Amino acid sequence: MLPSVLVKTLWDQRRSLGWWSLGLVAVYVLPYRQYLASGVVNNNTDSALYEALGYDATPPGYLQGTVFALLGPLLVLMMAVSTGTRAVAGDEEAGTLDLLLAHPVSRTRLVLERFGALAAAVAWLGLVIWAATVAAVAAADLGVGAGRIAAATAGLVLLALDFGSVALAAGALSGRRGLTLGVAAAAALAAYLAWTLGPQVQVLAGIDRWSPFSWYLGGDPLRRGLDHGHLALLAAVSPVMGGLALWSLNRRDITV
Repeated sequence: MLPSVLVKTLWDQRRSLGWWSLGLVAVYVLPYRQYLASGVVNNNTDSALYEALGYDATPPGYLQGTVFALLGPLLVLMMAVSTGTRAVAGDEEAGTLDLLLAHPVSRTRLVLERFGALAAAVAWLGLVIWAATVAAVAAADLGVGAGRIAAATAGLVLLALDFGSVALAAGALSGRRGLTLGVAAAAALAAYLAWTLGPQVQVLAGIDRWSPFSWYLGGDPLRRGLDHGHLALLAAVSPVMGGLALWSLNRRDITV
């Protein structure tokens, strides 16, 4: 009997998840007070780039600009997109997907359990980010509560799951790993640019409100806590992409 696809997928990812976790722990919060005292944090914080990232000389602004708007999304989205790409397209291009489906595993079960493994991996990295940030904030005495850090982390987890599920759906549609990776990466980059450039470029005015990055940080979770409306929008994307992946894989001939 074939083990659970979800459990086997997570077991196969155990080493890479360990390395991703170490990389995220390395994205620690530098001593804020030292930077503030030296004036480094205050340099050019009124620039358009800093404004777009929400970066300023306050502890929440410092955390958002360094951890939650740049380094955190970069690493977690890389992991989510690569995992979503391997979920279907990776196996199909390697010629192992048909062998897996020759076992008593339906295409629907395959997609659902691979989606579950993606969600579990992203949630684990979210927990790592939350714990590391809470510890670093306490050590640096930044005064940002664990609950507000959890609110920002929840948004980051849902954001990563959204783009990971875009990769899952693109892989189920195409079966081509390179194309899948390109589509998901392009979608993430377009959303990021819409969020950062929308408020600055007149012709793009208003486009930022449609970006998942705006739903993620637009409610200012590090100052205000959970923004249920924005989180609901983030949470709605991945089920739609998962449904598209189910529909696509169940209606397409698999490359062997």
